[in-house]
Amino acid sequence: MNRTQIKRPSWFFHRKIRCDGALPICGPCQIIPGGDEDCEYRDELGGKTRTEELEENIARLEQRILDLGNQAEAISDNTLERPTPSRVSSPAQEVRSEETNVCLAAFFANYRALGCFLHPDNFRSIVMGAPIQGSMSSASLLNAACLWGARMAPQNHSALESMFLARAQHCLTTDFNPSDTGRVLCAIQAHLLLALYYIDLGHTVRGGYHSNAAVSLALSARLANWQPKSSPPSIEDVERLRGFWSCLIIANHFATCGSPFHFSAQATRSITTPWPDPNSASAMLAHPRPTVVSYIQGNLDGGSTVPATLLAKSSILYEWASTLFREDGSPTHEDGSTQVNCALLEARINSILPTIPLCSTTISQSTELTLAHAFTHASIIRNFSPFSQIDESKRDRCFLSAFEIVAVIREHLEHGVHLVNPMLWVVYGICFSVLKAHKTMSERRGIVAGRTAQDSEDAMQDVSRFLKRFSDRRPLETYLA
Repeated sequence: MNRTQIKRPSWFFHRKIRCDGALPICGPCQIIPGGDEDCEYRDELGGKTRTEELEENIARLEQRILDLGNQAEAISDNTLERPTPSRVSSPAQEVRSEETNVCLAAFFANYRALGCFLHPDNFRSIVMGAPIQGSMSSASLLNAACLWGARMAPQNHSALESMFLARAQHCLTTDFNPSDTGRVLCAIQAHLLLALYYIDLGHTVRGGYHSNAAVSLALSARLANWQPKSSPPSIEDVERLRGFWSCLIIANHFATCGSPFHFSAQATRSITTPWPDPNSASAMLAHPRPTVVSYIQGNLDGGSTVPATLLAKSSILYEWASTLFREDGSPTHEDGSTQVNCALLEARINSILPTIPLCSTTISQSTELTLAHAFTHASIIRNFSPFSQIDESKRDRCFLSAFEIVAVIREHLEHGVHLVNPMLWVVYGICFSVLKAHKTMSERRGIVAGRTAQDSEDAMQDVSRFLKRFSDRRPLETYLA
């Protein structure tokens, strides 16, 4: 094709090189560095130059991005509307589908199992309309609740799960107001529900992202140093206390899985928020002190039996035990401090055990007690298992802790429990591995830790049977390896 040059690089003239007219860049310009930026021409029929074509493509892509953004804002089956600064609508005022109502009903039926820290009445009013305080609503919290409801509903709502997940993640960026503490708490609760959702799926990185986001919001809102304004604490103060400790508990879970998403040592040392116990909060109102550091050092705060406080303390012990040794059993520190830390950890474990109910039936009826019981016995296993080859008493404590965990699992089986907090999956996997080791040893030696090989076989079958109840939601074969 004959072409009319409208621009040629100067080196064309200096070296008398003919343009071959190739599209979109002529041959000589492809050879010379920088020539592709200078090569520009228009054909004789009045076509567009390459620069003009690129400009049109850019304009077309920008318009496409704008159109997609408008579609996202109008996320649509008339169930939700994103709040705007000029009009913050209550999600309940929108026309919700029947599926949404079913999902919300399933969520509130299992509210406690997910460890939500917002007061149930406040949570319900925020997502269903007519909030108790002001006119606040939270589309992200509504969608996170519906996401879990779709996951727990008897019918298969996988399509709804995908929709509510996308909406929850989108709305977290649109209905958040850092100057409004109530909205910060809603965002924290939504992030924690999404973190638990990804734990249930086995997606540690994605779950860790939402856990880290919740921790960041909690720290930016100064919840790590929150002090109640009255004694006893008000509902609002209790929500802030429980919200902060919920962030720490889930962050500690990710730390035990080897994830980088957890509180830094510096952030942990600076925590002065009272335990989620009205008596402890009232006592610390006049004399704030580093909460976690004081506990680790031996200040036991009177041995509180409040389930929320037991859960917070046991999660600290669980995370602590997980940092002392590597996967191969070698200590993480070679300076001899591991022995000292193991002794301190053992003392804290021995102090918390008497505050946890002995009856497995009582434990199984409370999500917080179930988690606290499991975390404490998982701490024993992780703290003592590296010494099991040289210390028979510590080996036996590991085995007995596994059987203690199984006792609660059997209560769940007997009462037909169909939902447990997803943070228990890893603990149950640890328990199963210990039971396998017990079976192998007892087959050679007979009775070990007062139990036979048949006892461990029966326990393994019960753990497997319980976990397989949830195999339609998540493959658990990795935990039963």
